[in-house]
Amino acid sequence: MPVPHRGRQTKKQTQNKTMSKHTITHSCGHTHEYQLYGKSDERTRKIKWLETQECPACQKAAEAAEAAKINEELNLPVLSGSEKQIAWANCIRARLIAAARVYNDSSSRKIIVDKAIELIASVNSAHTFIDNRNLDVFSFLVTIASKKA
Repeated sequence: MPVPHRGRQTKKQTQNKTMSKHTITHSCGHTHEYQLYGKSDERTRKIKWLETQECPACQKAAEAAEAAKINEELNLPVLSGSEKQIAWANCIRARLIAAARVYNDSSSRKIIVDKAIELIASVNSAHTFIDNRNLDVFSFLVTIASKKA
């Protein structure tokens, strides 16, 4: 039996994994087309899960509404950047603040969380949030604190 070329899949491997397009009706009532890969049972499981989720547009709108709520609640400064950068960075900033608030469970931690939120709020560049979007809240705080020092 010939050995397949490195990087190529054998015929058996390609038969087990296929791709197909599916139009999913999400829990919000909107439809969205997805190109799903994998075995039939994996695709079926993914379809069932997608049907329980909101569509990407509704998820994005909910995220933006939450960011606007946090911006207003904390009277956060307006970020600098393009309109799309600002919208994206506001969502990242809201996610970081929400992550910091999780630790606000005792009076001693409240002071630390308040300082963390104050440091996050002091950043006014959308660029900074976007460049550090994959950091957890503590890594983000260390990065920002080291730049300010």
